[in-house]
Amino acid sequence: GVGRFTRAPWGLRYAEDGELLLGEAPAMRATREYRWVFGEAGVEVFFADGRFFHAFGLDSAEAEHLCGEDLYRVTYDFWRWPHWEAVWDVSGPRKDYAMRSVYARHD
Repeated sequence: GVGRFTRAPWGLRYAEDGELLLGEAPAMRATREYRWVFGEAGVEVFFADGRFFHAFGLDSAEAEHLCGEDLYRVTYDFWRWPHWEAVWDVSGPRKDYAMRSVYARHD
């Protein structure tokens, strides 16, 4: 898939578009959009509709988000920017998985 940061009045708009492959199931189109807002304490991430998602500090790029009873934990790694990663650990009564997303600049 493709992810893009673009400037916006609140900070950065992040949008991704691609295919999600889960085992032998047919590929599904996957799209997401978030708002990244920068402040003194770090970055606040919001869903496209403005609802708060999570926040992470500049010294520790880790965050949590409780969705119902499922807990989403993310660790971002920006040390090799523009190559970066997001590692998600999701656990709860409805979900239990780990996901690693790797992003690289493509010109």
